[in-house]
Amino acid sequence: PHLFKFINALESHPTEGSFQASFYMKMSAFRWMNTAVVTTMIKPLTVTLDGDKDGLIPAIQAVLKAEIVIAPVVHMLDIGGNLKRHLLAPFAANQAAMNSFFVGSKQWFGDKYANMTKTIFLCFFYSTIFPSSFLYGALSLTLIYLTDKFLLLRAWQGLPRIGDQVAKLSRQVFFPGALVALCVMSEFYYSAYPFDNLCDTDTTVTEDSPYFGVGSFPLNAVAKNGTSVEAAASVSEGDTVYRFCSQDFLEDIGSLTEFFQQERDDWMSEAQEKITYIFGICCVAVVIVTLAVVVYRNAKAQLQETLLGGFQTTERDSGEKYTDQPSVSAYVPQLRLNQFPYPLLTCDIRNMDTANIGWDDPLRTHEYYNMALDVALLRESMATDGAADAGPVLSTVRQYVKRTATASADEAPSYGAVGGH
Repeated sequence: PHLFKFINALESHPTEGSFQASFYMKMSAFRWMNTAVVTTMIKPLTVTLDGDKDGLIPAIQAVLKAEIVIAPVVHMLDIGGNLKRHLLAPFAANQAAMNSFFVGSKQWFGDKYANMTKTIFLCFFYSTIFPSSFLYGALSLTLIYLTDKFLLLRAWQGLPRIGDQVAKLSRQVFFPGALVALCVMSEFYYSAYPFDNLCDTDTTVTEDSPYFGVGSFPLNAVAKNGTSVEAAASVSEGDTVYRFCSQDFLEDIGSLTEFFQQERDDWMSEAQEKITYIFGICCVAVVIVTLAVVVYRNAKAQLQETLLGGFQTTERDSGEKYTDQPSVSAYVPQLRLNQFPYPLLTCDIRNMDTANIGWDDPLRTHEYYNMALDVALLRESMATDGAADAGPVLSTVRQYVKRTATASADEAPSYGAVGGH
């Protein structure tokens, strides 16, 4: 996460929503690979249904149990926040420094969405061989929802106003991607059963077989991870003869071609072959429809503008002022530091209504956070001898409003009042 936060800090985004959407995209791709795809890659196909500690299903179960227990517990402990409030705050140098320790830890909205989609993707990815994953996933999402809601209202720092960019990205890209993964992996697990890489040759051991009459003899095999495995085998007359055949078409693309070209009933029963064929056709249809819907939604606006012309609305005057809307705030340059509970205002705000800044400190006025007042001495030092004024050091935010008939033209705006002409 820290690497992706550093990369995001180097990017330029017009809104907080697009910033969080970019972070969410990186985190989701990483966590999908780390929890689901990598687990499949490092586990041999033959241990898919094993119930011991080296099997695939116990590994999946361990990951989902960790999502149920570790994530909510770590969130509820809020170790960083408790250390600041109970250990650092009592020794703060002043009241402002102490208040900064009670702001709460900063949360990333994209990270919350990435955790949610990771759990959903993991359940979809392994649902065929581990149907209980849906129960684990539902429990995990419920606990995370309850703990995050409590901490967001009680302990964490408030989130800034965010648009719907993260929700749209999740709905248009990642959820359809999870659905495609569900179809592909379900088809894979249905076709690869019983996961032993053995195919029946429809022959049995006879007197002409090379191992007939040998009895029991040792085997020196090499596992997929490169370790040596010792075993013993015995051959008797009438035993079925098997040959090696790759059932893992996700590992070898060539085996995928052979899977469709050769007879598929080498290791499948007749019922398994039929259900795999039907499910494969449905999977292809789902993937095509999903991709078509995603492409259509992303290109819908461009198609409407090209075919039907620009979008037009009928404007009606509601009688309400734009600046009177409680959800509207002006663009005011700000700098957030951990030593202050609210951002520092890196501009001159004497000619604007402070109600449009977007936040209010219940204990202090906006003047306390205005850096334009702190650089007054710097402005004087920059003035040359004989010059009346060196000009402002920081930018000036000015709000223009329509004057009433009774307003005095010579009346100077006070701090935080509305100025302009």
